[in-house]
Amino acid sequence: MRVASLSSVTARVPRRVSSRLHAWIAAAILACAGSFFLASPAFAESSLAVSLAAPVSAVGASLDLSLAISLDGPWIDASTVVEVRGPGSPMAGGAEWPVVARIERREGDLGSGEFGLDITLQPEDLPEPGAYLLSVDLIGADGKRLTTRSWCGRISNLPARVDLAVVLPVVSGIRRDPEGAFIDDLVQRAVVPEADQEGSLYGLFSAVEQNRDWHLTLGVEPLFLAQLRDLADGYRERIGGGAVREVPAGEGAARDAEQALAAFRGVAALASVQAIPAPYAMPALPILAREGWRDGFEQMQLGKLELQSTLQVAAIPDGAYAPGLDVTTDSLGAFSRASIDYIVVREDVARDLAEAPSGGGSRCACRIARTTG
Repeated sequence: MRVASLSSVTARVPRRVSSRLHAWIAAAILACAGSFFLASPAFAESSLAVSLAAPVSAVGASLDLSLAISLDGPWIDASTVVEVRGPGSPMAGGAEWPVVARIERREGDLGSGEFGLDITLQPEDLPEPGAYLLSVDLIGADGKRLTTRSWCGRISNLPARVDLAVVLPVVSGIRRDPEGAFIDDLVQRAVVPEADQEGSLYGLFSAVEQNRDWHLTLGVEPLFLAQLRDLADGYRERIGGGAVREVPAGEGAARDAEQALAAFRGVAALASVQAIPAPYAMPALPILAREGWRDGFEQMQLGKLELQSTLQVAAIPDGAYAPGLDVTTDSLGAFSRASIDYIVVREDVARDLAEAPSGGGSRCACRIARTTG
């Protein structure tokens, strides 16, 4: 078994990235997952989307933006406006960052239909290393407006080639009471079919769609998949005053869950995407191992079965996402006995495992891919 740690985390084969880039890239990419969601317009008759020639580029280089526009009618005297905010850490948000550049361009009268526009940001628009939030508006003379956003990163002394691997966790925790009724709407919100809805899986689906040349690993909590299945089959939820409401299959969030599961299966089947399970309910494996319990192995087995069954993955999963990105030499045995080939952990955990003395604890071969963010 190999231990994979996240720090530009690899999907199948861990690769090295320049040590200077580790922390920034890991933070930027994991945070930018949310930005990809923002860049996806809600499903509407008129829409605006932006794609970047290079999500991560070198300071001193220009950056090309491509706008995909769909209009349901003519726009008179339209203009495009790009605001650049930053630089900063992508973990800090970005909406309140100062505007460092504003590019406004008249596009004239635009007819209905689908077409594209190209905009180039100059080196002085993105002058320093860090993350930048790009806001793009299409504005008509009559006040009509379409807006989209995206993130980009700037790195100084960018090498000729940078290999990135991205791991995105998909986790909900337990959202039902002992009687099986949902206690909040977190899972229901996850299946809302709108990419810009906070917490919706469709943000993830849209990120995959917009970045088809990126290889992604999804660290999936199997319990979340089980709750999605139960939602799709019809469910009960707690409402005000302790009352319980029943929603049958084919209605409301149950219908949305069925559609979201179908979309999730399609994403998991892509050649550029690898879905790996966590232990079923994300238990703290080091604690279980310390107490001498076998629950870790059983949880990992259940997790593999749930992911393979619910997402209809043909291959038996050979990788795993460690709960809390944490394992110990004692808890590695749970993965090894479950025929797991590698696990994703934090960089400091991978370092500690690599330095652990060979004379004690579990004996298993581990592959390590690190994460620092």
